[in-house]
Amino acid sequence: MRMINASVPEVVREIITQNRSIYDCLKMDVINYTALAVKIQPEVEKHLGNTVNLNTIVVAIKRFADSFEQKEEVKKESVLKNARLTVTDGIMDIKFSSNDFGLEDAAALMNKFSKINSDYEFIRLADSFRILTEDMDDIRKLLVPLPHEQNFSTGLAKIKIIIPEEN
Repeated sequence: MRMINASVPEVVREIITQNRSIYDCLKMDVINYTALAVKIQPEVEKHLGNTVNLNTIVVAIKRFADSFEQKEEVKKESVLKNARLTVTDGIMDIKFSSNDFGLEDAAALMNKFSKINSDYEFIRLADSFRILTEDMDDIRKLLVPLPHEQNFSTGLAKIKIIIPEEN
């Protein structure tokens, strides 16, 4: 599409405002003007119908960026300040179907689990129960007599992030 009597800054402004992600990045001042100019140069030339110097586009982008009254501040938060990270390997994922394994069965199993290893995660989903625990022989022995079909995944790792209250 060719714009009659349009200037390079007008075309650049039009192209940038039509692309929301580029516009947002420009407004937050997190975009490289030269890289953006290289990207939009063919489109600018197509709109104007003739070749345009790359530096002219860069200047148009810079002036458009400077026209924003207030740049959006990128809020710096140290979300993980004083956080503790624990990585544990040798984790087992055990899945029981809700149809085959009732809530009472799950409670009884959790009771037995806590006697062997209190560091486990119990997750109740809409159609199943999942247990993430350390892969130990005692845990495997506990699951052998259960009549229900279980799905096991072994050799997993668990990442636990503990963030203090003040963060």
